[in-house]
Amino acid sequence: EFIVNEGFVELDLAHASQYVLTPVKISIFSDFGMVLLGVIALLSALMILVFIMMSLKIRTLKRRISRKNEIAA
Repeated sequence: EFIVNEGFVELDLAHASQYVLTPVKISIFSDFGMVLLGVIALLSALMILVFIMMSLKIRTLKRRISRKNEIAA
């Protein structure tokens, strides 16, 4: 909690740290950054899904090849 009085800011702190006071709010993630983070998360999830689907397809193809080899033998 803080109090602004005649251009001075009074802070009630329980511990000592370094602080920076600015006239505007500073955010670690901007709106663009959040959208970019969401796009990266979506693309990562899609890549994982494609990888799982490909591995299942490869497993199915291996079974078919194995069955054809058994029938041919």
